Amino acid sequence: DRLKVTAGLRYTDDDKSYSGGSFIPIEPYGPYGVDLAPTFWDLPLEGSEKLREDNVSGKVNLDWLYRPGLLFYLSWNKGYKSGGFDGSTITDASAFTPFFSETLYAWETGIKSRWFEERFQWNLSVFLYDYDDVQAEAQRKVQVGENTFESIRSNAGNADIWGFETEFWYKPRTNVDIKIGVAHLDSEITDWFVDGLDSDDPAV
Repeated sequence: DRLKVTAGLRYTDDDKSYSGGSFIPIEPYGPYGVDLAPTFWDLPLEGSEKLREDNVSGKVNLDWLYRPGLLFYLSWNKGYKSGGFDGSTITDASAFTPFFSETLYAWETGIKSRWFEERFQWNLSVFLYDYDDVQAEAQRKVQVGENTFESIRSNAGNADIWGFETEFWYKPRTNVDIKIGVAHLDSEITDWFVDGLDSDDPAV
């Protein structure tokens, strides 16, 4: 009676296609107000690509009601963010390359409690997020002008985030609430592999 298990499963099938590119603008400013032709003599660039991915994700959550007003919980989740195409600035053929899915493994444990005839409440959670193949705007070595490089959305690396948050709530009187919250967050890029790099060196 005091233990509850929640579980879920999700299957995702992604089928995406992209077709487009850059253009030679109409003089003097082009239909979108930017004339790229004098700078990028290889324009226009056109291309089409397809991306097909599938994924299984899910969750498991345990709730243990130690007593009325005191709950312990533990959860594990696998999240999925589908891939796609950048398509924002096409000055190099590499912009047609798809970026792939991002995966998140999330663990969380904590306490939810009420005390003193439910006039005082204390909640605490501790969590860890483990990201694989993070999708991010990252500079590739695609030179589009003098001292200018293009940024393209890609699978930039791996990352970890951990932290905790706690909140206190006190109701000394019917029309008075006192709430205090504290949180700590620590995030780190643990691996970086854009443009052929594969390193856990912070300088990279």
